[in-house]
Amino acid sequence: PRSTLFPYTTLFRSVDSGFKIYNIELPADMQQYTYAMCNKYGIQYELLLAVMSVESNYQINCVGGNNSYGLCQIHYSNTSMLQRAIGLTDLLDPYDNIEAGAYMLKMYLDAGKKRSSDTYFVEHYGLNCYNMGEGVFVKNCFNYGILERTYSNKVLTRRNNLLKI
Repeated sequence: PRSTLFPYTTLFRSVDSGFKIYNIELPADMQQYTYAMCNKYGIQYELLLAVMSVESNYQINCVGGNNSYGLCQIHYSNTSMLQRAIGLTDLLDPYDNIEAGAYMLKMYLDAGKKRSSDTYFVEHYGLNCYNMGEGVFVKNCFNYGILERTYSNKVLTRRNNLLKI
């Protein structure tokens, strides 16, 4: 697990002055790690925090009823891909889980960018793919003209509320 392998103090030195600790149920060191992973993958820090809020309410050891695990509720079916892509070793290790969530959110936002340059579109597309998987979202929603869903609206509302603080 990353929690035993990485020298976090070295990683945190790279955190720039844009880092903000929010008054949320996620420890400060994990907020710093989340910020660092968002920088690594080029995604918005508050967006990933909002995903964690909706997915697990910041419960580190959260296990969903459908084989989804951790802060970012990574589905077990993604384990092999994440092992190859980022060296994931443990879905319940919070640091592995945060990096997996950042990686997957970036992947789905990039998929949205291939379809449109509109930020509104990209965020809704990426978030709904994160929630359902891209194939399921495209087949059951997007192909029927559905871009916004309760999930993406909820995540974006929580992100926007964080940005107001």
